[in-house]
Amino acid sequence: MKRNKLAICLWIGAMSMMLNFLGCSGGLKYKNYSCNDSELDVTMDYVAGWEAREERGAYGSYAQVLFVEPVKKGKSLRAMISLTTKNESKVEFKPADLDALEQDLLSKRLQLTGAKKQASSQVFLFGLKARILEVTYSLPDNPERLDAKMIPLRERIVFFKRQSRFYILRYVNEAKEFRRFEQAFMRCLRTFQFKTTP
Repeated sequence: MKRNKLAICLWIGAMSMMLNFLGCSGGLKYKNYSCNDSELDVTMDYVAGWEAREERGAYGSYAQVLFVEPVKKGKSLRAMISLTTKNESKVEFKPADLDALEQDLLSKRLQLTGAKKQASSQVFLFGLKARILEVTYSLPDNPERLDAKMIPLRERIVFFKRQSRFYILRYVNEAKEFRRFEQAFMRCLRTFQFKTTP
């Protein structure tokens, strides 16, 4: 178990060093988020200046926090990092495990225009088995217009299960700008902490 924790720490560290070396830090500054919703039960850093908002699904089906890039001239779809938690009793897939969750996430993404699975791997985070899934697809820049332009997007999803609750961290951005906030997503993972112990 210690070797696996070391491996994910080394992977996160190597990715961060590589992104800094390639000049992708972009001089980003960060703020600390501490949840108000007890169903989320986490703290983590996010990009300063981004909107942070908590949401609840109908009938308590999920709890979520969204970190959204400010409106940017010439960019129709904003970058977003999110954390969603779901209790295993409220999920639609069975059995309530990581394999089934990955298939559920993937099946929903593959319904989108030009969707393609880019990568899938298993790691350990916080002493727990976790998965990383990366997909690409396209969405219209304005769904209300018939002549909407399709924008290629890239999404990275890290998910794991802690006791009876699933945690799903996502980063999605225009494919051509994906590397711009990769380091920010790594920062979320590095600073992610549970507020209460199991």
